[in-house]
Amino acid sequence: MHLTLFIDSLRSQVMNPPLLTSIPFKIQNTGAKAGVMIRESLTDNSRYAMMEVTPGQGLAFQFRLNPAGSTNRTTDGTTTTAPYWIKLVRSGKVFTGYKSIDGVNWVQVGTGNSNMANTVYIGLAVTSKNNSALCTAVFDSVSFGNN
Repeated sequence: MHLTLFIDSLRSQVMNPPLLTSIPFKIQNTGAKAGVMIRESLTDNSRYAMMEVTPGQGLAFQFRLNPAGSTNRTTDGTTTTAPYWIKLVRSGKVFTGYKSIDGVNWVQVGTGNSNMANTVYIGLAVTSKNNSALCTAVFDSVSFGNN
């Protein structure tokens, strides 16, 4: 199974009630990320695999092997930002994250093995990593498949 998507943009809105001001994330919050995630459960300490785009720290494949365990993260070694294509593939117990500039030619970013259950949650993930900032990501060309 795989989930492929194109992230058009990643933006932050700093909360200054009653006015919200939109500021590009790379200026406001470098901890933000958006991407695709496969989770074993909806608990906060669940096993998961994620392929993500950050506003200034490049692309990364991130996963947790065991519930409440440590998180492993492999970056692509660049400062690539949105817009960018990313893909997360599960083949049995192996999870692999890919990146692509054109949505056709894919480069592996990272891989990990997990005893994650066969029934999982798959979705789009967005976080500002800052409780005083909102995060907005624009997703486009989302596809799900078994090939």
